Amino acid sequence: MPETARIPLHDLDAAAAVIAELGAENIAALVTEPVLGTGGVHPPREGYLTGLAALCRENDILLILDEVITGFGRTGTMFAAERFGVTPDLITFAKGVTSGYAPLGGVLISPRIWQPFYRDEAQTPTFRHGATYAGHATASAVALANLDILEREGLVDRVKELEQQLVEGMQDLASRRPSVTEVRVCGLLAGATLDDGFDAVVVTDALIDRGFIARPLRGNTLQLSPPFITTDNELATLVDAIDDTLTEQEKK
Repeated sequence: MPETARIPLHDLDAAAAVIAELGAENIAALVTEPVLGTGGVHPPREGYLTGLAALCRENDILLILDEVITGFGRTGTMFAAERFGVTPDLITFAKGVTSGYAPLGGVLISPRIWQPFYRDEAQTPTFRHGATYAGHATASAVALANLDILEREGLVDRVKELEQQLVEGMQDLASRRPSVTEVRVCGLLAGATLDDGFDAVVVTDALIDRGFIARPLRGNTLQLSPPFITTDNELATLVDAIDDTLTEQEKK
């Protein structure tokens, strides 16, 4: 992407070095997922996100969190920013706001960003932004209904309960199977990295036959994103299905 720079994951010193090299005055914003999603499901290491936020404040750089995957309960809090103690300048969201039943996305904007546009309406230019389907009534109604269900049924708190079971199940699987080289869990979002003897694409295809949809990601990783209404038994069955699938693949 032109006029952008990438920073290494989990390396605050490297991030600071990139800022120094480019010049903070030349950087508008730093954009990051709280949990790196399609890159392999990598939750932030202790202090990483708060460290990035501090770097942004020190250098007057906006911090934008992409919470398309993590927003609306996936990590056990309504937004991952809450879980990791970070207050960003903007949060982008989609998917989870309607549980995928209708296409809707948006951005949450902090007072630091929006207040200048209202401070002196006579002198402040209007920020004009629109899209053909902006404010779609049906999608908005679905989102409101979905948010009501999340609150009424306590599903975000339920994610916290299920997270511990998922952690224990996946860690047990990894302890018994050298083919599972690493597991990473944050809420009801997990990544299981397989060794080179297995193909994550083949494993996910086989899991479909057992009634489970996973996703192959970069780094030969299986992504698991169970629904919030998953039962304890269904979660245990998912881990067993992965175990059985790996056994089946070993025989081939």
